[in-house]
Amino acid sequence: MVDIYETPLANWDAAATVRRSPRRAVDLEAPVRFFFPEKLEPLSRHPDVLNVGPDAKRDVLIRRLYQYIDFTVELEQLVVNPALLTIAHAQVDLELAGEMRFDAHKIYCDEAYHALFSADLKRQVAGATHVLPPASSKSRFLLEFEHTLREIPPELAGLGRLCFAFVSETLISKMLGQLPGDATVVPAIREVMADHAKDERIHHAYFAKFIVVMWPQLSRRIQVQLGILIPNFIKAFLEPDRNALTRVLPEAIALPRRQDLIADCYPSTMVAQSVRESSKATVGLLARVGALDDGQVRDAFDEAGLLPS
Repeated sequence: MVDIYETPLANWDAAATVRRSPRRAVDLEAPVRFFFPEKLEPLSRHPDVLNVGPDAKRDVLIRRLYQYIDFTVELEQLVVNPALLTIAHAQVDLELAGEMRFDAHKIYCDEAYHALFSADLKRQVAGATHVLPPASSKSRFLLEFEHTLREIPPELAGLGRLCFAFVSETLISKMLGQLPGDATVVPAIREVMADHAKDERIHHAYFAKFIVVMWPQLSRRIQVQLGILIPNFIKAFLEPDRNALTRVLPEAIALPRRQDLIADCYPSTMVAQSVRESSKATVGLLARVGALDDGQVRDAFDEAGLLPS
């Protein structure tokens, strides 16, 4: 299996965004458009927000963009790239093809650049709109990740990082899928998201191959230990970060009412369906490598609502 690895990054030198795409600059002379798709953030359309004033929707969408950018930067720099270093430098006991390890170096460059152009975009938007980003705090997924690393045996930390990265790189991102084609959004933002989506399709292919190589090399005990954690990883990425969303809403709306708005706009049934749909590819890959064959693991996925009904 190790010897027949076929790289999905053979054309990386010519095709990767970090190699070929220009810096995306916000054009201050362009017609005013949204800085985030209103159809992807129902809070921007809530009557309580619209009643705050004429700029309330615009400001909510700008802060929602900031939240998404912070999520991206934390993910790429604090989760995915450390996992790629684990692969590239053989920091866990896995037999991997040399080309697979070398590809980890390439993806590391991609992810570092994604963090850079995201942070650059945030600075540009803040300068252009004069809407200051909310006080920064760790994203929900990162808190969940750090909690998991504290709770699992230290010898599983490296493999836990790899599983968390596998989940993040194989979920189907509604944001990257829909935002680049939304003509209501500022062009530079659509271009940044299109650049990101292009690279991530290749990364998905890489991690789909990686799990096929990694999973069979684990003992049954470790497969179960890691497998029962993955549903929480999936939900940490895909469920709304409700604490962060409270900082997206106008301060003119009292905090308890902001929490009510979030509950209104993100009802539990809608969230559960969205999580199940966006995780289908990830769950399918795990099923194909036999991860769901164990009863404990399958029960964990079922209890999390991630299996077809």
